[in-house]
Amino acid sequence: HGSMILFLVVVLLLFAGLELTFGVVGLWLEDVQQVEVGLLGVFTAIGAVGELVGSGFVVAVGDRIGKPRTTAIGLVSCAAGFAWLGIAPSLPLALVGLAVGLFGSETAIVAAIALASEVDPQRRGIFLSRMVAASSVSRALAGAAGPMILLRSGIGTNTAISAVLALLAV
Repeated sequence: HGSMILFLVVVLLLFAGLELTFGVVGLWLEDVQQVEVGLLGVFTAIGAVGELVGSGFVVAVGDRIGKPRTTAIGLVSCAAGFAWLGIAPSLPLALVGLAVGLFGSETAIVAAIALASEVDPQRRGIFLSRMVAASSVSRALAGAAGPMILLRSGIGTNTAISAVLALLAV
């Protein structure tokens, strides 16, 4: 049960960090960066490419280097990307951080799902259900906190917290 609890803590940290930043990026782009609503689709596509590359990375190397290492690479990439998003000197460079952060989070999520199916093979269904519940709880709490943090402190605080949570999850 110890490894199951530890894994669920990793899931809580990962999804909370992801939601604190990704959940407010649209608001930040529109209100703070003055990006027109029509261009938000372009930024969404950048994020989707990052996620697609993250999923492809897991497929390409996950079994070869191992699911725990792949998950760790994802978490560190997520932390680096979100940290850069918060301190980047320009919007285009911030979007690089967003893409790297989403690559990392997708890598960590996909690898973690594969890893979760191996933690307790006898109770795989129960464990995966707990993983989804943990992610939902953390996303709900972080989703409520994210906009408040953004409006009070700016995107740099959201991204810094996200980066710290991702590193704690490693």
